[in-house]
Amino acid sequence: MKFNPSIKKIKAFVGSQDSGLLMKNGSSKDSSLFSLMQVSDQKSIQFAGDEIEDVITRQDSEGNDFLQLNFLCGKKILLTQNLIGFKPIEIPGMESSSLPKVVTTPDLLSIIEILEEQQPADVDYDDTKHLRQVYISILAGAKEAGFTIENEMYWLSQNYDLAGTA
Repeated sequence: MKFNPSIKKIKAFVGSQDSGLLMKNGSSKDSSLFSLMQVSDQKSIQFAGDEIEDVITRQDSEGNDFLQLNFLCGKKILLTQNLIGFKPIEIPGMESSSLPKVVTTPDLLSIIEILEEQQPADVDYDDTKHLRQVYISILAGAKEAGFTIENEMYWLSQNYDLAGTA
């Protein structure tokens, strides 16, 4: 197997700081697989080293370094000190301007907390609909990024029918 310098760059970034990310080699059967896990919510993604096209070091508006991982399939993820960022997927009927450009899986928990804290008398249908659409957009983006999101889909199915009523 040919060594991929992108993997070395990712390992150096994750291991260089008090990171909230963990990187592991895959199974003993396939050493080309890697896993990146967020400590905050235990969510992880797996990928093969040869799926990575490029790794770019960038800085956010506060001067903090992060990595942008570009995959051969066109997928992109961002690695910050603690989180894996990805693009939410725009869903039909939703204005793209109402979505952040980059989200993380902990954003799902934030939306759940907001929706569960609403008192029935205070529920605004439009706000609830918008939050549900954002939640679905983040779920779709998380799935496309490679996260396992069955529990979050289950929560949605138990609390809202996907046709739009609470």
